[in-house]
Amino acid sequence: GDNPDARSREWNGEIDEFAIWGRVLTTEEIAILYAGGAGKPLSDFLPPPIDLTDGLKAYWNFDGHLLDSIKDFHGTARGTAPLAFVDGKAGFGKAIKLDGADQFVEITGGNENELEFPGGSMSIGGWFRVGAFDTEWQALISKGEGENYRVARRAATGAIAYAGGVAEGTANEPLVNDGQWHHFVAVSDATGAEFGTALYVDGARYGVNATKPVLASSAFNLMIGENPGA
Repeated sequence: GDNPDARSREWNGEIDEFAIWGRVLTTEEIAILYAGGAGKPLSDFLPPPIDLTDGLKAYWNFDGHLLDSIKDFHGTARGTAPLAFVDGKAGFGKAIKLDGADQFVEITGGNENELEFPGGSMSIGGWFRVGAFDTEWQALISKGEGENYRVARRAATGAIAYAGGVAEGTANEPLVNDGQWHHFVAVSDATGAEFGTALYVDGARYGVNATKPVLASSAFNLMIGENPGA
């Protein structure tokens, strides 16, 4: 609104959305910022205020392979029939399709102890779609029973539940056997700040257990689509 080297030249009018870059903006980038006069706040293009790679231990995108994108926790396909890679949730590339008979993925790469968090906290997240709920406690992902962790169908219901260092919490999760894609995040918080464990389904919190979890060690390999302890 003024020039420090030639004062008394104050601006008269509105000013908004100023930014400075240490590089040359391309013609395409400038066109996006202007957008024919409609424009967009620069904040729409900024990364989120938190770093979701902070603390990330393993990440399987299943884009035609079973490789871990973070370290070396690579998977091995198990089952009679070859594992199928199919179109996943729109915009997310490929997904694995399990047949509900004997197919699953066993994480055979890396040190399995590093996918345990004894006495600590952890979170697991992903997308899934139910083909059929035809077995009680069908496992989405699991390191075993007891004080280990698992995300699975809740008994014979149409919902999923989480046990991680403590038993499942309140049975109030929504039905997910509707043929649609659903998102989940299972959390074990060793501090018990807000809860002990909880399961978020499509962004909403369910299945809260107020008891502080105590995650244990396990000799099992992590399994996706099966439970090594049951």
